[in-house]
Amino acid sequence: MNRIMKHLARLWRARGGIAAVEFAIILPLLVLLLFGTIEIGRILFDYQAASKSVRDATRYLTRIDAGLLGLACPGTINGAAAAVIEAKNLAMRGTVDTSKPFLLGYWTDPNTVSVTVSCIDNSGAIYQGFYADVAEIPNITVSATVSLPLMNGWLLGLADTLSFTISHKEAHFGQ
Repeated sequence: MNRIMKHLARLWRARGGIAAVEFAIILPLLVLLLFGTIEIGRILFDYQAASKSVRDATRYLTRIDAGLLGLACPGTINGAAAAVIEAKNLAMRGTVDTSKPFLLGYWTDPNTVSVTVSCIDNSGAIYQGFYADVAEIPNITVSATVSLPLMNGWLLGLADTLSFTISHKEAHFGQ
């Protein structure tokens, strides 16, 4: 019995494996922190890319002739117009060329991009310069809803996608 007590006392004082145990406890937290940092960086990168492309699509439409767009106040636009289809391609591909790849490989549905028009009353000539002789100023808004697949949603028990909506509005000044 005395011998067993000596072995137990020696094991109680032993500190050789403490570092390995501490590392085993901390490792899952470090891995979670690493993947979380990578995922947040990817989300920010994709959001910026989508935001820039939606802004470019809006600017593209503001420079197109109103007749080609079927643009009229109050708030109508021909959604089948070639310029609107090109703007959707510009938003999703970064170019009007349909043979180019999508900016974000998971954002491929053109129905997630919408183009709307609202009109500002300028009958009192509030806005001068380019809009001095225009009674209603059309504002073109391009909105896109992007569903971002999360890499580690299963790990955190969260949903497997994150959705964000980007919208950009500018006044039309095409001919």
